[in-house]
Amino acid sequence: MLPLHSIPTEIIRKSFVPYRGFLTKMPIDLPPEDEPLRGNVGHRDRLTGAKEADLALSVTPIYQVFADLFGYDPALLQAGNGDCGVSGHDWNIYGRQDLVPQVIRWRGFEGGEALICIGASHQHYYAMVAGIANKTMAPQLAKVFEALGELAHDNKKATADLPAGDLLYKVVMETQMARSELTAGYWCSTEDGDPDELQAAELKKLRFSSKFHTHFGSGTYPYSVPRHRLTELSKAQKPGQRMVIAHADAKVPLLFAQGEPIPETVLEQIYATSVEDAEKAIQDMINPEFESREERLHNFLYDEGLAVTVGNAEENERAFALMFRIQAVERGMLRAAYREVLQTTFSHNFRSTPPKSLLGTCPINQLCGGHVIPSHDLIKQLIMATLDHAERVLSRRNDEFKLLGRVIPSDDIAQQRDMNPMGKKACTLEKPYTTIYRGLPVRVTESMEVAHQDGTEGLAADYYVDRQNQALHFVALYRVPARKA
Repeated sequence: MLPLHSIPTEIIRKSFVPYRGFLTKMPIDLPPEDEPLRGNVGHRDRLTGAKEADLALSVTPIYQVFADLFGYDPALLQAGNGDCGVSGHDWNIYGRQDLVPQVIRWRGFEGGEALICIGASHQHYYAMVAGIANKTMAPQLAKVFEALGELAHDNKKATADLPAGDLLYKVVMETQMARSELTAGYWCSTEDGDPDELQAAELKKLRFSSKFHTHFGSGTYPYSVPRHRLTELSKAQKPGQRMVIAHADAKVPLLFAQGEPIPETVLEQIYATSVEDAEKAIQDMINPEFESREERLHNFLYDEGLAVTVGNAEENERAFALMFRIQAVERGMLRAAYREVLQTTFSHNFRSTPPKSLLGTCPINQLCGGHVIPSHDLIKQLIMATLDHAERVLSRRNDEFKLLGRVIPSDDIAQQRDMNPMGKKACTLEKPYTTIYRGLPVRVTESMEVAHQDGTEGLAADYYVDRQNQALHFVALYRVPARKA
């Protein structure tokens, strides 16, 4: 077993293409003497990050499921050092022995690969198991989660061969426990009795990857479908009709008549949504292990009311400017200019940058060519400069043959360049660090810096370029001394 920081994210991203996500929960039983301390688990000192308490969780029953299904050696699974007792299969665990969270990298079945995370949620009353699998491994991981679901229903005497009605009951219970983590919705009316054979098959295909609702109009709050539209559908609902919403942003629900199967393409859309759900769940479970001192400081300032001075116009304007620029990028307003960057995301740390540290980054009047003109807003300039840099990085094709080149300036041009104030500059961090991106740890090594002409201080953003997925992730935003170009 290796520490969480040892997860080989770059290697995983190159070969692993997520296809389906899975989520399930199980209640955590603590001894009576530990029950009053449950609320201390996960709490840390706001500035030092020191833990108040850890959660030791016996995950042996979970590993035993893998051993029973695939003939693995339980002792080797607990060790998590690669070997699992079956030739051609790999099993690596990242975390700490008997403590959660733990991340498992599982490979086998001729190209199958999956990531499983075991952690806790909801004030540590439930153990959460989240999994992501590629297309080859998805059926195998589905077997695992079905067996885990039976474990959770042992006290109800549930077994794998129960009739459809009990399957329906189990799916309802599971989606109620994991409702906040799942996105896609499946509506199947049960007022006329148990689901038919086709509906039962659909329930098994969507189990652990979608919410479930027993009648139209229920559980509609996370979706973009107008409520009056759902009311109309509910009134006109026919026996055996089902409704599917594959993503929270979907505004038009998909309706299927009795006997009409849901196409595989729609199921794959739901699976793609479930991958995002599982990635978020994994990120929530392991992110506290990677929280930086700066993140803790930002949270402390906001908790104490020190991030924004009420009534300070410039601080409020800077807070608005930061959020406005972030939303402009997330809504795709700059997508046409940076076509290589398919997705741009911002960390919570970046979003919660204290406005006090952004004072002086607004446009200022400068003399240029004999005219007084306003300079760039440094927040806007920094985000666009980083996007531009990521665009050029992603547009470089490693498989193309290119001759290396350099520009050799004259002495006058070189001296002029060295004396010019910095406009923007891509830098390598002197002290790289680790953060969480899409549920896995990544190494942050690069930063972009911008400054006003002749300014003494500039603004910097740490970022991570995901080359495999053509994505850019902004990690941190802070002030730096202005450098020469």
